[in-house]
Amino acid sequence: MSLLIDRICAADRGKTNVLVVDDVLPILEEMLTLLELTDIPAVAASSLDEAVLALEECQNISVVVCDVYLGKESGLDLIERARAVTGRELDYVFVTGDPMGVEHFPDGMKPAIVTKPVRPRELIDLLKRLLENRRQE
Repeated sequence: MSLLIDRICAADRGKTNVLVVDDVLPILEEMLTLLELTDIPAVAASSLDEAVLALEECQNISVVVCDVYLGKESGLDLIERARAVTGRELDYVFVTGDPMGVEHFPDGMKPAIVTKPVRPRELIDLLKRLLENRRQE
């Protein structure tokens, strides 16, 4: 069973708000642990296909934290795929070591960009702010 499926099965689908996407499994584990320690329910995906599956399974996901470079895939491609699957707008936080490489987004979107190495407090504060904004909508 994949890391994603394990986490979805273990998570309460009704409370899962964040999807973390990275092709490096130790980074995924670190991110999930960080989010669990700060009471932010999350699931993980190691590819765009797994991310789409998670979005189908967990309808409460409203924020996606995604590495820009996923092996041969681009995390930026998830925006259109997610829109096609969910029919709704999500908030995105893109993680990259090269912030200059992420200048173009569909429809003039301006997602949050977090540079590597990720500062945990900065990421948690950002996610809490995005989730709070969603709750107030």
